[in-house]
Amino acid sequence: MVNPLSNPFYLITPLAGSAISFTLVFLVLRKDRKSLANRLFSFLLLSIGLQAITVFAMRASPDIQHAYFWETIAFPAGFALFMFYYHFTSVYTHRTNAALTWAAYSLLGTVCGLSAAGLLVSHMTLESYGYAPHFFTTVYIVSGSGAPFLIMGLLNVIRAFHAATRYEERTR
Repeated sequence: MVNPLSNPFYLITPLAGSAISFTLVFLVLRKDRKSLANRLFSFLLLSIGLQAITVFAMRASPDIQHAYFWETIAFPAGFALFMFYYHFTSVYTHRTNAALTWAAYSLLGTVCGLSAAGLLVSHMTLESYGYAPHFFTTVYIVSGSGAPFLIMGLLNVIRAFHAATRYEERTR
């Protein structure tokens, strides 16, 4: 086990990230719980918080087996960021595409299945800085398949910005 007191930022940063994410989820849902855009943004923040919590649990693990377990949960939580971001931007900018949204969530389900089957992370090793995951080549293919959804989400925001004619729409 890595001594967490040797570098306190090693454990504090994921805890701070999860605390900020969960606080923002509360604030977003308090504003308007019924809005689909707010709920999707909350799912985006929840996946950030879940990934931060699992990274903390992996870093604080007493052995390699426990660290491996937490890493298999952390990867799909991080991958969900791509899908929730795309879906949020498509709803927020009114540029929804049902087929792409369905494909995004199908891909997320596939990633969760691959991670649960142990086909993404091969093993963990203990390095000087902590636990280090070693990936199968499928991780690089899966990660590459999530990047287009991030790009499409960015394009949704850029197109909506350029199409906006009122100042209020551009700065919301």
